[in-house]
Amino acid sequence: MIRLIMRASRTTKIIIVFSVILIVITITTYWPLRLAFAIMTPEFDHFAVQVEQGVIPVAPLRIGSFIICEAGKNQYGNVYFWTVKRSYGSAGFVKCSDETLRTKFNVFFAVKLANGWHMIVED
Repeated sequence: MIRLIMRASRTTKIIIVFSVILIVITITTYWPLRLAFAIMTPEFDHFAVQVEQGVIPVAPLRIGSFIICEAGKNQYGNVYFWTVKRSYGSAGFVKCSDETLRTKFNVFFAVKLANGWHMIVED
């Protein structure tokens, strides 16, 4: 493998280095998720206001590239939009404080997004 890289043209080497850098940046920053969410934040906020007022959107609901299978408020008053709903833990978007996220959700994985939103996976 190393010999192949050493014999590769300069352009091929640049493409390989760029690809590795792009993969590392994507894995560490979650920029595709952040970008997609940033574009759709106004829609998430719009539907969150409706949920807070007691109007639950009919699922499945599409917000940009995200398909929401369940929307609502949990027992603590936090708005959620689940993209995956399972009996042992859901995944999706929750609007809450960092403290609430740590104490009220069974979080396996979380990415902090804009305007108090988090993308979480529960276990």
